[in-house]
Amino acid sequence: MLRFITRSGSISSVMPRVYVSCHPDDFERQFRTICADIFAVYENCAIFYEENPTETCDEDELFVMLSEMRLIVVPITRTLLSESSRAVNLELPFARNANIPVLPIMSEPDDSGELTDSFNNTEVFAGLQFLNRYDKDPTALRYEDKLATFLSSILVSEDEAEKIQNEFSSKIFLSYRKKDRKHAKELMRRIHRVDICRDTAIWYDEYLRPGESFDNNIKKALDESDLFVMSVTSSFEEPGNYVADHEYPDAVRKGKPLLAAEMKHFDKEALDNLETLYPGIGVLMVDPDDEDKFGITLKQRLIEGAGISEKELLNDDGEHLYYIALAYRNGIRTEADAVRAAEIFKLSAGRGCFESYLRLIDMYRLGSGIKQDREKAISLCDEAAAVLQKQTNRSLRNDNVLASVYSKHGEICQELRDTAKALESFTAAYNVRGSMHHQYEDAPLKDFCESMITLASAYFSLGMFEKTKELVEYFLSDTGILLKNGPDAKEISEHDVGMLRIQARISSLMSVLSIQLKQLSEAADYAKARIDALEKTEEATKEAGDLRSLADAYLGYADLLKNHDLEKASAYIDKHNEIRKRLSEFEDDRSKTISDAIDTFSIADNAFMRACGKDESAKKKAEDLYNEVLDICEGLMESNDRYNAIILKTNVYKRFGEMEQATGGSIGDALEQFKKALAVCKEAEKEYRNDLQIMRVTSGLLDRIGSVYLEIGDLSNATEYFTDALETDMRSVRIAKDPQSKHNLAKSYMRFADVNKARGHQPVADVNNRSALKILEPLVEETDDYRILEDLALACFRLGMSDRFNKEQKLDYYSKARTAYQDLLALTNNAAEYVKAYELVEKHISELS
Repeated sequence: MLRFITRSGSISSVMPRVYVSCHPDDFERQFRTICADIFAVYENCAIFYEENPTETCDEDELFVMLSEMRLIVVPITRTLLSESSRAVNLELPFARNANIPVLPIMSEPDDSGELTDSFNNTEVFAGLQFLNRYDKDPTALRYEDKLATFLSSILVSEDEAEKIQNEFSSKIFLSYRKKDRKHAKELMRRIHRVDICRDTAIWYDEYLRPGESFDNNIKKALDESDLFVMSVTSSFEEPGNYVADHEYPDAVRKGKPLLAAEMKHFDKEALDNLETLYPGIGVLMVDPDDEDKFGITLKQRLIEGAGISEKELLNDDGEHLYYIALAYRNGIRTEADAVRAAEIFKLSAGRGCFESYLRLIDMYRLGSGIKQDREKAISLCDEAAAVLQKQTNRSLRNDNVLASVYSKHGEICQELRDTAKALESFTAAYNVRGSMHHQYEDAPLKDFCESMITLASAYFSLGMFEKTKELVEYFLSDTGILLKNGPDAKEISEHDVGMLRIQARISSLMSVLSIQLKQLSEAADYAKARIDALEKTEEATKEAGDLRSLADAYLGYADLLKNHDLEKASAYIDKHNEIRKRLSEFEDDRSKTISDAIDTFSIADNAFMRACGKDESAKKKAEDLYNEVLDICEGLMESNDRYNAIILKTNVYKRFGEMEQATGGSIGDALEQFKKALAVCKEAEKEYRNDLQIMRVTSGLLDRIGSVYLEIGDLSNATEYFTDALETDMRSVRIAKDPQSKHNLAKSYMRFADVNKARGHQPVADVNNRSALKILEPLVEETDDYRILEDLALACFRLGMSDRFNKEQKLDYYSKARTAYQDLLALTNNAAEYVKAYELVEKHISELS
């Protein structure tokens, strides 16, 4: 049996219906959270749930109820993806087949990507995108804003619902017996198939709110109706029913035009019986299977009986059609009919209401009532752009639609992994928004900012760091947005809050970009600007989402400070801890989670950095915190977070080994800790075969242990561990073939070269360095990542230093190294270490020349 909750406690006829489908074991933990998330951004909806999700259900009854939902929301957890449940076996397959939009929400942390992989490999979620409650990308829209955007693309707002109801040209009161609900729904469809009734609203008593007067509401609806229609079945022959005793007599007394739809064919005896209960019904009876006669009768009753002109009944104004299409799409005073909605949206767009294109695009992109078809959505984007570009009278409204069309085109291309077309579309959206910003005084700056961040993020994800920097810097100078200034928090408006959040995202983007360009001072400045914006935001809103963002910002800033200002970094770690305490006010008491372990690990890292400065008390604090992380991880070994706990446990042992090295401890103790970490990884490899994350961690540990042995001169053990690292990286490349795996393999070859050189095997070392070079040279064409360029320069320099090559070969390698260092200097604003390296290469070239 389905139950519902709303913010007001009651449900209305126009209120969108949302169903939460989840694994029974997740219900207590996830349902309240999902409801809170939805109501925080979209108050006017009813959220339905199954009261007893573990009990056997009547599937037909369940599917009828689900068919009335506008959206199915499903919290994604490891339990849901790994165990059988009614959600995965029945509810979600039905929703997908019935073209009811499904919104998956990642409801557990997934730092390893294991949960995402499992989601992508679950058939019922094929082709769906999810929202992530734990998304840590500070440059992206907040989870809350993404949720609001998604809901607004599926559901109608309260204002829209009111406008829809004002657009209907006529109103029908539909009378039926409760047991005949199925027939009533069918009759609604038949009525709306009649062209003259396209814009007709239909009222029936399912729309009554709990607690409202049944009689009073029916009388009110009857008074406001233009036509009284009965869905007549055999149950109408039963005496003492509400239709016979109240609705029909009231309609006759009020002089309403009447029509009886014969949903079941009656013989003469049955008709006579009906006549005694409903005097005069015989002449009103019409067979809806006779479409022509049914349509003519409806038209006659509305025009002649209700006195509504044909022109009034059918209005072809574009904006009017837009709201009528919304009515069909959302089942507001009509049956939900997405196919009809799509037809009317298309007609509306042809009449100049171009917002209809945006609704159509969303319907095909999300599978909202019709089969999901992203290629069709792209085709509609192209069509809409072509139509809008031909408009001779430019306007803010139409330009806004054009920019939105380009943005949606880019997002769909991203979903289809067509990065080139996505970039082209995001660029077009940005250009249109820029033109609007200069042409119209009331053009929303927020939308222009969003289009810039989207384009910049696309550049950044492709490794086009210089292009990203150029775009953002030009945008900042063009718009005059000052990242370090903003409104006083006491006078802040909703618009100001939105702009501060955008400033925080731009600051974060510039911070991570500066890190990539090795401009760490600038990275810290931007990280501080992010904090300034978020502190004002949080002071104004007091929202949990803004608190979480601020906590993350404190940690990020501390991470940038810890290498040169440990005291200041510690102060921001303390601020982070204060925020975590405040967040507990928004969250239920619970046992320690993987998020707690990750946060504790970050705080321990800060103490570790102070320990590197020979602070003994900091070393003790770091050890205690890392041990606390281990305890949390042990408690999660039998939970859904087992995978993440294993990865974090490995990193703790690695940190113990690094701390031994950094604080002058025993080499043997450091090796013991590194080997503990490696043992955890090796054991995990048996459970998570060919898992890329575990393979990379394993490779890093093998490399670390080999490096320790190389440092102490144990070349035999160094060779053994470097060989294992090389083999692991080769496996990673075979599985992933991505830049990171290839770069790791190149570094393994270079490390192998180190040990071979130490053994006196220079020819083999040269072969290793050339193998690395063969990988690195094509990689630098794919990305601006300075680390790849750095290793390329180093490999070339090492080969230039080898005595095995002649003068011309050495000059060739040194020249390649010089070019790489020149690029690094340009990329990192003349970082001092690269200046020295460049000068050394120049010296060798000069000597050879």
